[in-house]
Amino acid sequence: MPSFVTTPRSLGDLSTIEYGFATARRGDAEPWARDELLVVTFAGVYGVGSAGNGDAAFMQGVVALGLRAFTPAGVVLDLREVDYRWGDMMGAVLNAAIVRGVAPGVVVSGRCRPALTSLVGAELGEDPGGWLFDDPNDALNTVDTAVRRLPGSA
Repeated sequence: MPSFVTTPRSLGDLSTIEYGFATARRGDAEPWARDELLVVTFAGVYGVGSAGNGDAAFMQGVVALGLRAFTPAGVVLDLREVDYRWGDMMGAVLNAAIVRGVAPGVVVSGRCRPALTSLVGAELGEDPGGWLFDDPNDALNTVDTAVRRLPGSA
């Protein structure tokens, strides 16, 4: 019978990107309503091109963890502190944050706006104006409005 070598692993092996979770809901929301939005904040340097594949895999895993743990109605990705210049796998991160057909709001800054504008427009074939926001509240309002338009929503 062969023996196995076990190697300890950590998600930190994939990326140095840092993350955080928060939830948000409208101040006038009913206490029983399942309308919380998940805000996933990332910070750090995203590798350029294929050097960012580990970062993308890590970020997708974080988004999946947040979706599973908090079961939000929608997602906002706060990427203002991410240095992102290029890499198609970032599209998989954005797609991982789609909930019930509602695209995430993505909060951007000068550190990532040009590359994300190109990615959303050219690679995802979407209007960047519907995905990318300078203000977190604008992103939250856009996602909340889309969630409320879904059948069976408040």
